[in-house]
Amino acid sequence: MNSYSIQDLFVLIPQKTLSENINRQKDIIKEVIVEKPNVTVDTLLKLIKYNLAMKVEFSVFDRTQKPTSIVKKIPHSIRGLLLSILQIFIDDFEKKKIDVSLDAGQASERRIEIDDDSLFVSLFYLLENSLKYCLPNTKYKIIFTEEKNCFSILFIMISIRIETYEINKLTNFGYRSESAKQINSQGKGIGMYRIIKTLKLNNAVLEITPRINDYTRKCGNITYEGNQFKIKFLGQSEWYRTN
Repeated sequence: MNSYSIQDLFVLIPQKTLSENINRQKDIIKEVIVEKPNVTVDTLLKLIKYNLAMKVEFSVFDRTQKPTSIVKKIPHSIRGLLLSILQIFIDDFEKKKIDVSLDAGQASERRIEIDDDSLFVSLFYLLENSLKYCLPNTKYKIIFTEEKNCFSILFIMISIRIETYEINKLTNFGYRSESAKQINSQGKGIGMYRIIKTLKLNNAVLEITPRINDYTRKCGNITYEGNQFKIKFLGQSEWYRTN
């Protein structure tokens, strides 16, 4: 992420240009902003995303590495927290023409006891994976539900086909499906692993349900279907807090 930040900055403002004009650096940057306002905005949005992600990664690292680490859970508006993360990715969703809808029902008003830093990481990687593997020009639904012994967030999307035998493999460290490799050859197969690793800090689990609806479409060698990723926050009814 640090490399991406530096790379994007120097694409916008070449390092050589600054070093060769050390007495005019501010003027050069002002000129770039005036001449390339849209590129500047896109770059700043990327930097916000990368730096927020790095901040949380650092804060969570010790907790996932040390069994004795203390996780601080306090009541949070689950919809508010999800919105704060979604805003980082919304521009990327729009570029792929993916229509994102966030549930506004009664369950979305609940407050649950969570460690927000670790959940931020879980949701960051889930949304990042969604962007990589969702079919453009489709809908992406986020729904909140209250169930018997848990509170759940459902992410329903049109994304690459998940074979039945892959369901339990997707969260294994380093595992990548053949379809995922075709779409993104640079991936390392650690995003899904990190999701479940950090979800444990919030006593939460991830359930993957392929073919949640009848939709299917083939683009080249890739088949896209309706898939659901559900985060279940395990606990009793007293977990819930109204706003």
